[in-house]
Amino acid sequence: MLRDVKIFMAENVNLKRKESVLANLVFAQTYKLEKLKLASMNQAHGPHGFSLYDLKQDELFDQIEPDNLQEITEGIIKRLQRESQERQQKMNEMRVSIQSVKTRCLSEVALVYHASSKQNYSYIGCTDTATEAILPLYRRIPKHTIARARVSPEPFATVLV
Repeated sequence: MLRDVKIFMAENVNLKRKESVLANLVFAQTYKLEKLKLASMNQAHGPHGFSLYDLKQDELFDQIEPDNLQEITEGIIKRLQRESQERQQKMNEMRVSIQSVKTRCLSEVALVYHASSKQNYSYIGCTDTATEAILPLYRRIPKHTIARARVSPEPFATVLV
């Protein structure tokens, strides 16, 4: 019977609220319930676990054994490092995307400026007002930047010369 209670408590620790996780850990430490202790520690530093601040503020913080506390804090740090790496990767992907949009925009500006220097030109999907707004901006872009811009296969506006 006692074995069944131990298994039940260890399996259901994930279903409990964050506030009761440390209570389960202290209970497990007191009665040497290894599975419940491991499940509680995993819950404490898992994806929806404690922050270091919340852990220190909890009223049961002083009752956690030093070895268990060290394991929980190391788990929190590993979780934070993993989240930081994921966010860094997402930022890098966004930088690449922004650079791609920037290149496409420069290509469009270069096409508009080139077409406007011709005598007969018209724009599909571009008004004269938009053209008048783009040209002063184009003149402020350094020539070496425009030379690096590639023409997009799907331009924002098609220029007919």
